[in-house]
Amino acid sequence: MRAIPFRVVFVLGLGQGDFPRSARRGDLDLREARREPGDVTPREQDLYMFLETLLCARDRLVLSYVGRDEITARSGRPRLCCSNCARSCRVATLQKMK
Repeated sequence: MRAIPFRVVFVLGLGQGDFPRSARRGDLDLREARREPGDVTPREQDLYMFLETLLCARDRLVLSYVGRDEITARSGRPRLCCSNCARSCRVATLQKMK
């Protein structure tokens, strides 16, 4: 994905355990046995795509996660990268208002 600018970007599925994917690769992936420089894990790919997505948003960014498990009704939490992004946006907004 390239950082193509969009006015509004929606990102869904950022819940705990869903994003980013685990670092474990598939059983048939031979890179699992011995990592070489430049090999990226699925987790690293997801975090990079998240960063590129943030860079694409020009006017508005909407991050979404499921707040409650539909079977057990336990409340869920967003991933740390979402919380950090929201906190950074709040800080940037407050600084801009000063």
